[in-house]
Amino acid sequence: VCLQVTCSVTNPTKKSLVDTAVFGFVLDPITGASVIANNPDLRSDAGQFASIDEVPPGDQRVSFIFVATLGKESEGKLPPLEFRSIKAISYPGGARFAELSPCELDSLAPECEDEFDADEYKALREKKMRY
Repeated sequence: VCLQVTCSVTNPTKKSLVDTAVFGFVLDPITGASVIANNPDLRSDAGQFASIDEVPPGDQRVSFIFVATLGKESEGKLPPLEFRSIKAISYPGGARFAELSPCELDSLAPECEDEFDADEYKALREKKMRY
C-alpha cells in the first residue's frame, strides 16, 4: 500500500535540507510486525524507507510517501500504524535517490548520441566495441 504521511519536523539549520532520508520503525498493531519491507523482523532501523524532498528551516509540517506491506490479517484495510523512533537525516552533497538519465539507463538510447563521437556511437549501436 502506498501511503502519504504528514509529520512535524524541526530543521535547526538556516538552510533548507533536500532529499532527506527517513529511517525508523513502522508497525502494524494487529500483528506487531513491521510494515517496512526492508526491515521485516524489526532488528534494525538502518534501512531508509522514504525521502522528504525539502525540509525548510525551523519547525515545519512536511509530507513523504512510502510503501507499507500489510499481512493477510489486515483483510485489505489499513490499520492505524505505529511510528517509532522516526528520524530524518540529510546527507550533505548527496543525491541518494536521484532520477537516472536516459543515458544512464541505456547508453544506446537516441538521446545519448551527443555523448559520443559519431564513430564511437556507431560502433556502440552495431555492438562493435573497440578495445
